[in-house]
Amino acid sequence: MFFDSGTLIPALLLIIFFWGLGPLLPKAATWARSLVVLVVVVISLRYLVWRLTDTLLPLDQETVGWVGYGWTWLYYVAECAIFFEGTIFLLLMTRTKDRKEEANEHEGWLRSIPRDQWPTVDVFIPTYSEGIDVLEKTIIGAKHLDYPQDRFSVWVLDDSRRDWLRDYCATQGVGYLRRDSNAGAKAGNMNNALGQTSGDVIAILDADFVPQTHFLTRTVGFFREPTTGCVQTPHTFFNTDPLLMNLKIHQAYADDQKHFFEDVMTSRDAWGVAFSCGSCGLFRREALIAIDGFPTGSLTEDILSSISLLGKDYKTVYLSERQARGLAAEGLLAFFVQRARWARGGIQLLFVPEGPVRATHLTLLQRLFFLPAHWIVTYLGMLFMMIAPSFFLWFELVPIHFITLNELARYQLPVFVAAFMSNGWLLKNKRHPLISIPFIVFLAMRLAPTILHSMVKPFGATFRVTPKGAEVKGFEGDRLVVATAWAIIFFTLFGVVLNFVPETQIVSDVTFLAPSLIWGCFTIFVMLVVVLMAFEHPRHRVEERFTIERDVLVTLPDQSTVTARLHDLSMEGGRLGIQGVNVGQVIRVQIPEIGELSLRVVRQVGEGVGTSLEPLDPAQRELLIRYLFTGPFNNLGMATDGEVMSAPVGLAKRLLGPSPA
Repeated sequence: MFFDSGTLIPALLLIIFFWGLGPLLPKAATWARSLVVLVVVVISLRYLVWRLTDTLLPLDQETVGWVGYGWTWLYYVAECAIFFEGTIFLLLMTRTKDRKEEANEHEGWLRSIPRDQWPTVDVFIPTYSEGIDVLEKTIIGAKHLDYPQDRFSVWVLDDSRRDWLRDYCATQGVGYLRRDSNAGAKAGNMNNALGQTSGDVIAILDADFVPQTHFLTRTVGFFREPTTGCVQTPHTFFNTDPLLMNLKIHQAYADDQKHFFEDVMTSRDAWGVAFSCGSCGLFRREALIAIDGFPTGSLTEDILSSISLLGKDYKTVYLSERQARGLAAEGLLAFFVQRARWARGGIQLLFVPEGPVRATHLTLLQRLFFLPAHWIVTYLGMLFMMIAPSFFLWFELVPIHFITLNELARYQLPVFVAAFMSNGWLLKNKRHPLISIPFIVFLAMRLAPTILHSMVKPFGATFRVTPKGAEVKGFEGDRLVVATAWAIIFFTLFGVVLNFVPETQIVSDVTFLAPSLIWGCFTIFVMLVVVLMAFEHPRHRVEERFTIERDVLVTLPDQSTVTARLHDLSMEGGRLGIQGVNVGQVIRVQIPEIGELSLRVVRQVGEGVGTSLEPLDPAQRELLIRYLFTGPFNNLGMATDGEVMSAPVGLAKRLLGPSPA
């Protein structure tokens, strides 16, 4: 036999536990989640103790040399760091909280009191360089919130001092504020507005986030509890993630933000460590005054705000309901700018007085949960694990000594099984390692310089706003990532080939050779996916298209009327299930919420037609924006829950198919 009898028993028991008992465990129950986490932690600790006692402590540096000795310990330290960060995450995931029923109660209370007693709200829309194509939708959506008109005000906070934006705000009847400098970036901009407004509650919408009509009615009621300092809602998007678009699996796999806001933030809320995320959230004014406004010492003024509120006995609560939709990064360049800012801001938390290391009011658990270990350990650790097999295959730098394949199967294999299966159970199979690992590696290649620089010089870079809308320039791909990935592919591939052939074999210790060959092949697969991620998929539509699927009345060119299916619609056109009209003809469609739209037929699409929208007057354009962006519609072709397992199939087709056209 390849393995001794009993070697695979630990891994098999884990599979039986997750496949047999897992489906019976209530995923929302703390005891069930704690049981799953305990199993993973015990299995991982068992492995680390074995590594220390059986493979490291007996090691003699004179036998393996100082380089080999240092490499082996470095590998173990990396494993321990990954275990530490993973344990914090798993501990966090032992609890989860759903506040939807609580939101119902608060909304009921709000609607039960006289409307002239509803809390007053100032809606802040901070902006720096976004164009009218982005701002128009947010301003119009904010104007028409389902809240007494005399109880809320919309304020556009212009940090670029643009006269055209001032004039546009005047035509829209919303407030406009500017300041003389950009000190403190976004936080300084909002602090400036804080001193010139008076609402009981401050709602914050980034320039690209369009609020749903019920944004305020579903959230303001939480502030009747005097300890509520902040209410945060998810960041959801009406366009597709660029990495998933480049892999052409965006219809089967949701972006990482969906996982964060649906799983991580609900767990953070259960532990009392939810935090403001910069947009789609609300603050109690007196709570902000108590912490002297939004902190300006870090790029992550949002997280720092919530940490500071804890010191004044205010909590941040999280409502996992879509209350606004924004623009996900519209290309790789925008994606890199955004994530680099998040990484640098996260690491800055280690150095500022209000952060988790130096703040005096935090408990030990709160400090751990606010640590930015994810940015440092996950990305750098994953990149290290990707290149480690190559160092063994080329230079015989052995990461683990004194082992047999049976021992690896007995101690290491159960760790992988436990991590993979617990991840599926806790996250309800929303993430798949064949997608999530390349995603992390892709980001690690780009973020590693920023992370390392931030650890040495955390405040050494200026604030950069994520490009949006018309600001986004053409960007065919990332040459740095592509070159790095291909270098790792060739380095690993030749290492595999050389050691696969006995005549050219470099490694003399064959015990670790088979696992290294397997991991090397997996590394090659990951890097091929990374290469595909790095090539920009062309976006043919300027405006996002939403799935409508409703019957509408259509007036044909001969003035006769028929009922047809409106499948989808955007600010530029739509698709109708209608026949008997020719390209170039204009038809009129009645949509009760908007009125009559004139659509010109531009192509035949199956049993229907594709159309372009004829010019609209300003009032009707505003109605169309409200209908599409503040309503319940989803982007055409975006992922829905339950399709994640089909993502690897789509990924395989992408790997074996032609480049995106």
